[in-house]
Amino acid sequence: MSMCGGKHGLSFEAYHALPEKWRTEAVIAAHRDLGGTFDIAGTPRAALERGATSFRAIWYNLADGARAGDRACIALAVDFIVERHIVSYSGYARTRMAHALRGATLSAHQRERLSNHFLSLLERGDKTPEFSAYLKLWPHVITPEHRRRALEIVSSPEIAASSFGRMVVAALSPDPANRRSPHERAHGLG
Repeated sequence: MSMCGGKHGLSFEAYHALPEKWRTEAVIAAHRDLGGTFDIAGTPRAALERGATSFRAIWYNLADGARAGDRACIALAVDFIVERHIVSYSGYARTRMAHALRGATLSAHQRERLSNHFLSLLERGDKTPEFSAYLKLWPHVITPEHRRRALEIVSSPEIAASSFGRMVVAALSPDPANRRSPHERAHGLG
């Protein structure tokens, strides 16, 4: 049996089984029910796939809508990231959504949900491929307690010496000098 989903080792069927909530029609309906105004189904990216709009296009369009300030797209993008289902293209979509949410106006509840999720991933040592995108969003939503805990986690010698640990410190450090990349610090840039 062929395994998919990287470290998750999912069967081909499981990796391509979309959760009902994230199927095209369900996303369009949820967006409408939330009062969304961004045209997630009618944008050029929403290419047809077997006569229906592609789920990948809808997910990517949620990111575009979040970037445009559509509150329904923002809410759905937060849900998509936090629910973290592992299926084909979901990691790419989470990355796009994380980038889009950096400039979005988020409620206190949405910021807390995202920060909780990112801290949980870090506590479990789950370095998802999209974590670098999360590290660009997390400073915008992190709570002081989560910042303290995250920096405590990456201060352990085995993590602190890793490129991942340095990346977390660079993103979350309250000291502006530590937020520069290692290259910038070594060359006095930034």
